Amino acid sequence: MKDTAIQIVVLLAALALLPAPGLCQSEADGIQLFREAFALYNKAQSPADTQRAMDKYEQALRIFERAGFKKGIGWVVNNMACICQESGKYDRAMELYEKSLDICLGLKDRAGEGRTLNNMANVYLPWGKYDEALELYEKSLTISRELKDRAKEGGTLNNMGLVYTEWGKYDKAMELYEESLAIRRELKDKVGEGRTLINIGEVLQYRGEHDKAREYFQQGLAIWTDIKVPTRWPKALIADTYMDTGDLAKAEPLVRDSNYSKSWARFYLLKRDFAKAGQQYEKILSSGKKNRNVENLLTGHTGLGKVSEAQEEYEKAAEHYEKAMQLVEEMRSSLVPAQRVNFFAVRVNGFLRSEPAAGLTRVRMKLGKDMASIDASELTRARAFADGLAQRSAKGVPDSVLKEEEQLVIRIAVLKKNRSNTPEQTKPDVYDNLTRQINAVEKEHKEFVEMLRKKYPSYAAVKYPQPVRPKNSALKPEECVVLFDVSGEGVCVKLIRGKKTVQSFYTDWPGADLQAKVRRFRRAFDDLKPREFDPALGQMLYQRLLLPVLVQVPDGTPLIIIPQGVLSILSFEALVVNGTATWTSGPNGDYPTGITYLGDKHPISYYQSINALHLARTIEAKKPTGDRSLIVADPVFDTSDTRARKQTDRKLAAQWRDLPGHLMSFEKQTGLSFRRLKLTENLATALKQQNPSRTDTLLGMDATKANLMKMKQRLDRYRNIIFATHGYFGTDLPGIQEPVLALTLVNQGKEDEGFLRMSEVTGLSLNADVVALTACQSGLGRNLSGEGVMSMGRAFQYAGARSVLMSLWAVDEQASVNLIEAFFKYLKAGKSKLEALNLARAQIRKDGYENPYFWAPFILVGETQ
Repeated sequence: MKDTAIQIVVLLAALALLPAPGLCQSEADGIQLFREAFALYNKAQSPADTQRAMDKYEQALRIFERAGFKKGIGWVVNNMACICQESGKYDRAMELYEKSLDICLGLKDRAGEGRTLNNMANVYLPWGKYDEALELYEKSLTISRELKDRAKEGGTLNNMGLVYTEWGKYDKAMELYEESLAIRRELKDKVGEGRTLINIGEVLQYRGEHDKAREYFQQGLAIWTDIKVPTRWPKALIADTYMDTGDLAKAEPLVRDSNYSKSWARFYLLKRDFAKAGQQYEKILSSGKKNRNVENLLTGHTGLGKVSEAQEEYEKAAEHYEKAMQLVEEMRSSLVPAQRVNFFAVRVNGFLRSEPAAGLTRVRMKLGKDMASIDASELTRARAFADGLAQRSAKGVPDSVLKEEEQLVIRIAVLKKNRSNTPEQTKPDVYDNLTRQINAVEKEHKEFVEMLRKKYPSYAAVKYPQPVRPKNSALKPEECVVLFDVSGEGVCVKLIRGKKTVQSFYTDWPGADLQAKVRRFRRAFDDLKPREFDPALGQMLYQRLLLPVLVQVPDGTPLIIIPQGVLSILSFEALVVNGTATWTSGPNGDYPTGITYLGDKHPISYYQSINALHLARTIEAKKPTGDRSLIVADPVFDTSDTRARKQTDRKLAAQWRDLPGHLMSFEKQTGLSFRRLKLTENLATALKQQNPSRTDTLLGMDATKANLMKMKQRLDRYRNIIFATHGYFGTDLPGIQEPVLALTLVNQGKEDEGFLRMSEVTGLSLNADVVALTACQSGLGRNLSGEGVMSMGRAFQYAGARSVLMSLWAVDEQASVNLIEAFFKYLKAGKSKLEALNLARAQIRKDGYENPYFWAPFILVGETQ
């Protein structure tokens, strides 16, 4: 919930310009026009009324300018900017705010300067320009602190927290909310304190920390109850936390007290009382149609789709899911790329935005419509990847065209927001006017997109992707694709060959059980206990997930796996096809014999979606790669390292420090520490010897993030990039909370300077054929629904790498060094990437690393040739 500023400023303007002794007649006339404009805009029923208000403001402005009445000019310009802002004319709003800001600076009106900066920041938010918004909020915050205006300071901190929340940077949002909370409590601002507590709870809920979220919601609820502020909203949020964890008994009284249809609908759906759930979702849908509330429409159609599917009314379910999916696409198309990063991970009244597509995929499979089910599933897959391609493809599009596109998208978004806030029953004329404007601008946008498809096809293909069916895709006729669609109810599996779906099946498999089975299969690897590998479980997973579609696929046929959900952390190579395991001792520990792995029968690579494959092959493949290699290896993690002690600069020596406090906390929380990876120095030496004149290295004390970022503009010249270091996929690294690669940590300027974050990787511009990550757990990351696992590996794809060789669990250093060295040796010998990986695997298995713990974690994502 945001602390708003625009309406307050307008009201203050009206009060500040009351006639005062000494004003000349012209100034008094200007003030009267200002009042009339203010009143007219407040009662505006149509765009014509708004324009009349703007005309009166223009007249008042001319009068004030002739009279040199600076204060009046500032207020009029500010109000005109507010109107432009609310109408979605952001460029004009910013011009006017800039003028208002100049006047405030001239008058040394620091309070007015702070308000204007806040309003300018609010313009940037729907624009998706988070950096610019935060810069302005920071300036406003400085002024509030200078004026000792604690209330404004607390409100600005809260708004900055909301920016970071919307951006998906939850750790920073929490930090700002905590600061805001301290100020609210100091000022005894109970309403603001409750609001901030609830904002914190929502961040925790987004993270999946339901118990902690509930604690904050309950604190906010207690405060608002005490001061008699309506409490339906926090009660509904608390009920959601109980429903998220399946505790319906505790959710029910809160659902009853809050009495929202959306809460009752979700409660009955989870209780499997489909008749009552259907009644509530019909009510929500009816309300959505009446008020054109997109969230209610989405909730109603998705809920009725779930109800119809549960009652085996598949045609009806498909109809509702399809309508919901169209609404999701409409919502997403109105956002700029910066706002889309977590789009499908957002829940709307209990449903992920990806649920309509997942539901439509399921019911179409159940109806025997295999090809149509692929269309549905492809719409939510790898969309972040496509957005990354769109931003890179935009380089060939004139700035004027991109600007026109941005303005059209913003106008549609603002008009729809205004319509959703306009009650159709009490303001039918305003509502109808807004609908007509929306239809007109959407028509204009549709024509604009058609122009993009003709003049800038590469950009249009990724910015406005259309479902790519296998027969129209860049799949090669001989390629075999296994496509998985995973939902909470079951798994759809399709085999595509010769650009046709040749076989498919659907298996009921509750999401919780599937996830438990996959994680149990991984446990031996995650716990570094190779002897506990369970071949029988590996065979069961193979039989349920793959056997029906692979029965007639000849041995040796390469497979492209397109996983989803929890299957994205499964090394399919390690699944067991047949045999009975007998354990044998080897030079590197015990390993099972007498069994055949899927990786023995089929070379396997991975892709995010058919659409991602198509875009990468038709757009990215056209760019020539460089001919150099970059190796980042053997970083320094501790000042006790002898390489750190060899520093000759005494001044720098005085600045050395041990691992920062947040690293100590990291080790305590996770039980993991960053030990030196000495063997990676040998790897760097061996790889450099393969091509000495065309290989650059960052080793030891030079393997810093600062040095890497200095090369940022030159990274696109590297054909191969290798990171031989530690990785951590969790979101509990204090102050960071996203997947990272650990580079040299000592003697860095900031606490997190030694960590290359996943979000920083996505901002790089690469043109690499292969990025190899030998880091532990580099293939894992936060599970973004509809995007698969948004891992560090996929972040490098997003940045422009054609293929990523990455690990799915903590790897043995010697085995991984041997495998990576062999992989690049075979590549240099002319083998394809997939051939090189399989030969490298075979080599280390022959050398005694036979347990799949050693050879199965490394997977190839992306192109194999």
